[in-house]
Amino acid sequence: MTIRAVGHRVLVKPFEVEKESKGGIVMVLDEDREFAAQEYGTIIDIGPDAWKDFTGEPWANIGDNIIYSRYGGKIVREPNSTEKYVILNDEDVLAVLERVN
Repeated sequence: MTIRAVGHRVLVKPFEVEKESKGGIVMVLDEDREFAAQEYGTIIDIGPDAWKDFTGEPWANIGDNIIYSRYGGKIVREPNSTEKYVILNDEDVLAVLERVN
């Protein structure tokens, strides 16, 4: 089984959370709170109605790295797996991260 975004939803795989700060402070959070506080991820799937209420044109695509609302969406686990994702409303996608050369 896999998870597929429907309606105006976007499926995101969050980036890994840093366990230690640059200054060497070890951060201790329970796993789900740590995961929920994440703000960066990669779009895995986009529902067929995403962004149609706004511009009609998507401002992000599958494979894009994005910034999303900190506590937006719902944490879901892929069935029979430890993989976790976030399902967001399309409006919770705040920015697309682009590499500048």
